[in-house]
Amino acid sequence: MADSRILDKLSKLLAMSESGNPNEAAIALERARKLMEAHQLSTEDVALRAINETEEKVPSILKDKRMYTILSSIVTRAFGLTCFYRMNGSTVKSVVFVGPSDRCQTATYTFTVLARQAAIAKKNFLARRREELLNEWKEANPFFMEIQRCKRLSDIYKLVSESCKNADNRNLRRSATAYLDGWMRAIHEKVTDFAMTSEENHLIERFMEENHPDLTTMSRFRGRGYSRSDWQHFQNGSRDAEEGVTLLHGVSGDMQRHELGYDGD
Repeated sequence: MADSRILDKLSKLLAMSESGNPNEAAIALERARKLMEAHQLSTEDVALRAINETEEKVPSILKDKRMYTILSSIVTRAFGLTCFYRMNGSTVKSVVFVGPSDRCQTATYTFTVLARQAAIAKKNFLARRREELLNEWKEANPFFMEIQRCKRLSDIYKLVSESCKNADNRNLRRSATAYLDGWMRAIHEKVTDFAMTSEENHLIERFMEENHPDLTTMSRFRGRGYSRSDWQHFQNGSRDAEEGVTLLHGVSGDMQRHELGYDGD
């Protein structure tokens, strides 16, 4: 790796070589050429300095592999980046975005905001769904309220109600997963691919080769099948994200405007 001071000087000389003053530009370019020859550098070495990485912790809401890979994909598409994951044993600890420095910083912020919005969406969904399940249970089992009042049958009531609670928890987990799947999918479809240039792609690949040569490929997650009720939760999640989340960004290299809005609770 070249000395940062040399790269700084070379970067300044190359910038001066674009000067409108022909003599100044010619002198700067010649000095840059000699500096590159002396240190065996190229203009690509200077350009590579614009590539960086930012790391963000994967929150508990996204510990499901499907969730954090979809959200990471949304962010990398939105900003023309690549990413990889850092592990703590067999658990994913964080996601690392790689690309032009300014876009990496914005991508990390966006990942954090979307993860927070996913947490809010899940919390609101679970509150609604628990209320629905409670009402369904009361309608289907009115006699349990009478059993509860009878001391001799209280143990039976506790056993049955605990069994129902466990079944409801499993139902809730499946429903919440389907809902978040739909929520993520809707946001994924809103994002337009950032126009990453072939030069940027090449620089990112070189950065990865030099800084992370030992990365391994993560196994793909399995697809999920949905019951009819879970499919409805998926569609509700998709609708809520479609109506409640706005992700706007510049394209074709224009990053002057970036707005992330959420209209949910």
